[in-house]
Amino acid sequence: MIAVDERRHCLAHGQQWFDHASDHHREICRDLAGGAEPADPPLLPGVLHHPPREALAGLEAFAGFDLAELLERDGAANS
Repeated sequence: MIAVDERRHCLAHGQQWFDHASDHHREICRDLAGGAEPADPPLLPGVLHHPPREALAGLEAFAGFDLAELLERDGAANS
């Protein structure tokens, strides 16, 4: 059973974090390449995380429910 607390906030905050991690990975690869654009494939393994939307979509395989503010009405079947 999985509970997702405020899916919209989860997506927004998770995407912001994911973008930061991706940018940081790119910067490190650029530094390792002496300031040049990173090689393809990059010198370091890619980001080890899934984009938030993809991760939340994967949760659909499990039983669960979404937690939300009392006044939120977005029509989600499991809210």
